[in-house]
Amino acid sequence: MRVAALDLGSNSFLLTIVEFNGEKIQVLHDEGVVTRLGQEVGKTKKLHPEALARAEDCFREFSQKIKKFNVDRTVATATSAARDATNGSLFIDLGKKYDIPIEIITGQREAELTYGGGLHDLGPLDHPMIIDVGGGSTEFMSVMDGQLLGMSLDIGSVRLSERHISGHPVPSKELQAVKDNIEIELRRLPEELKIENVSLVAVAGTPTTLMNIINAREFDWELTHGKGVELSEAKLWLDKLADMSTKERLQLPGMQAGREDVIVAGLQILVSSMEFFNCSNLTVSCAGVRYGLVQEALKNA
Repeated sequence: MRVAALDLGSNSFLLTIVEFNGEKIQVLHDEGVVTRLGQEVGKTKKLHPEALARAEDCFREFSQKIKKFNVDRTVATATSAARDATNGSLFIDLGKKYDIPIEIITGQREAELTYGGGLHDLGPLDHPMIIDVGGGSTEFMSVMDGQLLGMSLDIGSVRLSERHISGHPVPSKELQAVKDNIEIELRRLPEELKIENVSLVAVAGTPTTLMNIINAREFDWELTHGKGVELSEAKLWLDKLADMSTKERLQLPGMQAGREDVIVAGLQILVSSMEFFNCSNLTVSCAGVRYGLVQEALKNA
């Protein structure tokens, strides 16, 4: 059985195509495209026409690849930007046009899919806490007494950049405003999730891009998935990137085009979260919602 799973986030769209032979899952195709679906959603509460145009271009390409691999089932979810937009139905209709059935999921369902998918192929971890840094929101989730607890906070890399950052290099006062905003939101987490010294696992484009930059090369699953980043190193790169123009960031090996103007806010979310949970390091996961979708689709097949 072949399954195509799409994670349609506020900043990037991810497509994974797998084949399951009854015993083993083989990844046939895996890619991500920066679409910036969440462009100005925090301000207007609507999906921007330019964002919808970029989404359609991506759907056109994804649909061709899905057909090329003769997929048996396609599953797709949309998260923060589509949830918050009053014209989200336009996005759903775009998906239908390209035979991509989109489900706009709640923050709780997003947490369940992310937790299951984010731990894919990682070794044993002591009390893992998943952090999913998105464009419009960031999710935190962990299992407590056998029950998955999670919360979505309105601190995504795109949302914070649009709200606080006016230029690049980022003025120190604006970076402080980003940090203050994050810390206010982190204090909203339920007491059950405010646990120090958890094993922090970060998914999505911000941590994988950070690892690309550290490795000084384009994305490589083997060099990224399950690898660790020290807090000191994350802070070092946060300071370096904040002092660069977007053009200078794009010249760094591993910097994904379309992420250069939001990477600073994304990294500040990671750094502030590591400090909040008193974690000296985190583990990077290349999996996430789409791998949770794959597991669910195969289970229900």
